[in-house]
Amino acid sequence: MNIAPSIRPFGKHGILISFPPEISQEVHREVLAWRDAVLHSFSEKIVDVVPAYHSLAVFVNDHVSVETFIGLLKDFSVSETESAITNYCITIPVCYDETFGLDLKELSEAKKMTMEQIIQKHTAPTYQVYFLGFLPGFPYLGGLDPQLFHPRKPTARSQIDQGAVAIGGGQTGIYPMACPGGWNILGKTPLVMFDPKKAVPSLVTPGDYIKFRSISLKEFETIAAKVANRSYNIEKEVYRD
Repeated sequence: MNIAPSIRPFGKHGILISFPPEISQEVHREVLAWRDAVLHSFSEKIVDVVPAYHSLAVFVNDHVSVETFIGLLKDFSVSETESAITNYCITIPVCYDETFGLDLKELSEAKKMTMEQIIQKHTAPTYQVYFLGFLPGFPYLGGLDPQLFHPRKPTARSQIDQGAVAIGGGQTGIYPMACPGGWNILGKTPLVMFDPKKAVPSLVTPGDYIKFRSISLKEFETIAAKVANRSYNIEKEVYRD
């Protein structure tokens, strides 16, 4: 696609690289291509890069001039650099039992589908991780079946469990920690999505893919026990288009 982005200052030490304002795999591939290329070529100048749906924020070291760095980026071609970042498809087990699926029945009634049909439609796609936000490690996923689009709840819950799998509007995601929230809860994963003690805290990164797998309540408890004693092997494979 090779879209020419706009590049401008973003705060004192930041640069915002913006692409056409749409949520699409084509635009997001450009975002990730720039992320990989900038990290590869300017790692000594960079503190962090933060991809979103159609933009990339780049934060530079204190000694780096934002204006000079913008000049470098405007003359930069991502085709000059091969990506050194590997993206994965991670299988996330989810228990859709009503014990955890607090809004599954309500969604079933609203969509005039059985709960089994809701679960089937939710587990069918392979979802792309567009970006992490709202909470550390919260993945915003693209690829939700339009038949499952559903507005956020008018009043947010004061507490949602860690691992809750939910739908908000046209998106689905996973709460990495307990917190208030207004998305519609379909189930829960026993996996830990964010662990600050790990070198790489988040289980998934932008550009990865997620596949949900429906599990029983008994299997949830078994996996949760294995996760607790660090004996569960996460299903993870290199993703190729």
